[in-house]
Amino acid sequence: MIRAVPAALLLLLLAPGPASADVVPYSLTVEIAFPEGAPSPTLEQEVMRRLLDTLSRRACYQSVQAAPADGSRPSTDLLLHIEFREIHDETIYDDSLAGFVNPDDPDAKLRYSLVLSVQVAERLVALPGEIEITHQRFRPQVTRRPMYQGEDLRRETKTEMLNTIATRVASFACGASKKKTQRAVDAARAAAPPDGSGR
Repeated sequence: MIRAVPAALLLLLLAPGPASADVVPYSLTVEIAFPEGAPSPTLEQEVMRRLLDTLSRRACYQSVQAAPADGSRPSTDLLLHIEFREIHDETIYDDSLAGFVNPDDPDAKLRYSLVLSVQVAERLVALPGEIEITHQRFRPQVTRRPMYQGEDLRRETKTEMLNTIATRVASFACGASKKKTQRAVDAARAAAPPDGSGR
């Protein structure tokens, strides 16, 4: 089992959102991984919080929760496993570095861009057995330039990236119609070995 984020913060059984005709009658566990290592100690927690919040607001499943922190098997009907790889974080200066720090040209501090991108791979599987229903890969990229002196550009770039990822993941997880998702889950469960061991 992939290491999950701390239970104290992230084992949240989110309250269902507004009633919707498209709610799928299954519970969902979200599991995230950074196989190459997370760039900061808090990033996993931030990503998980944003994913749970976005999926909860979409209200397309009966319940959504984070993967158990102790590595035990999820008790939900479905598992959404998401991996983040090849994180690219670059600062691009318009001028030379000497020009950037020139005290006689304060506007030089605004002449740069932050570029952030990451490879995201996600799989939606039926439990038990982890039989895959669907999968996708995408690589979002955010490029931002400062608008004023003192702007926390790195925080704003990261926030935009988290929002972009959460929106894409929610569209993937909630994109299928209720009937299509039910058919896929039934087929996946029928294909699972009797002992639920999966692949």
